[in-house]
Amino acid sequence: MKPKVEYGLAISSNRLLGFAAALLIVIGSIPALLIVGRYSYPFSSVPSVGASLPLAVLSIVGLIMFLVAMNGLANDYQDHNIFNNALYSFISGIIVAVVAVVIGVLIVLSNIDIFIPSAGPPVFPTDFFESLIDYFVPVFPIVAAINLIPAVFNLRAFNRLATKSDVRLFRITGLLGVVAAVVTIVLGLVAAALFYAAIIAASSVFTVSVVGSAISLVAWIVAAVAFWSIKENTSQPSPTPTPQISMQPTGQVKYCPYCGAPNAMNAEYCVRCGKKL
Repeated sequence: MKPKVEYGLAISSNRLLGFAAALLIVIGSIPALLIVGRYSYPFSSVPSVGASLPLAVLSIVGLIMFLVAMNGLANDYQDHNIFNNALYSFISGIIVAVVAVVIGVLIVLSNIDIFIPSAGPPVFPTDFFESLIDYFVPVFPIVAAINLIPAVFNLRAFNRLATKSDVRLFRITGLLGVVAAVVTIVLGLVAAALFYAAIIAASSVFTVSVVGSAISLVAWIVAAVAFWSIKENTSQPSPTPTPQISMQPTGQVKYCPYCGAPNAMNAEYCVRCGKKL
């Protein structure tokens, strides 16, 4: 069995790694949150996207570090479901992103005839992107609903980590992630209904995602605090008490021929190795 002092040092390194990972995810998510909240629709923010790409990379690095930290804590607490659920969340999140990109490409390709005439060079109408975004309105709530899957896996991972580490903030982190996904779904459905009722523009359907993104950002801030709050178990292992040997009044002892331990003269079995004398 590994000594408690090593166990504590392992937890210390993994909690710091998790803390750093959560901070990187927060920093990398802020630019995207500001872009969505500032512009009426995403396409008008294309010139500003390039400046935020380096910070977006930090989110990816943070997610990888998060998985490494969860794997280490899963080993420390001997509960591999902590890492398994975090891994399932990561994989399902990638699948959701790929599905969203594929759907977007299909929508663009299906409307390619708008700006590619039968003769002459391609022409981009001034309202091309604004008209194209209308086709994404029914897709947005669907993608948001699928995104609930990784949120649930993260909830399970954080709940198990909360139980093992006795840090309740992890439960709040997982719950906020699910709340962010549910809020995005509900607001997306409401915004889509208002769009089809000709009450709001198509761009407003996607702007509501800023609410769910803000809640998700708060969740990772809470996660950083939770990782930092994990207590280090650096106590030394308590020494094993040495069994007292009952000696004869004369002080004579006989030594075990197997391990050399001193035993009382009337002892039939060795107090150290347990073999018959």
